[in-house]
Amino acid sequence: MSFKKEEFVSFPHPFKRVFDAVQTSCERLGWRIEKSDERKGRVETLVGLSLLSWGEKVFINLSRIDDRSTSVHVTSEGYGSILSMFKNPMNISKFLKELEKTLSD
Repeated sequence: MSFKKEEFVSFPHPFKRVFDAVQTSCERLGWRIEKSDERKGRVETLVGLSLLSWGEKVFINLSRIDDRSTSVHVTSEGYGSILSMFKNPMNISKFLKELEKTLSD
């Protein structure tokens, strides 16, 4: 059984800056980056085991709105544990807070 949560957010920053900040944010959170493709604007990460779940995958897709703005689509999917239903929103919230912090540095 799969549980999924997703969210869309726009940032007033160029694509390259947001893409780099996405990777930095994932590293700061201790998430393992499994795939990263700047050309496609896609980063796939693995969030490890916790007391609440057996682990989740977080997919981050970026798209250019214009030269100074970027849209970020974050999806967190957990497998096998009903507790992922609660962990997925937490993953997205933690990631977006870290991304905002990284972009403000």
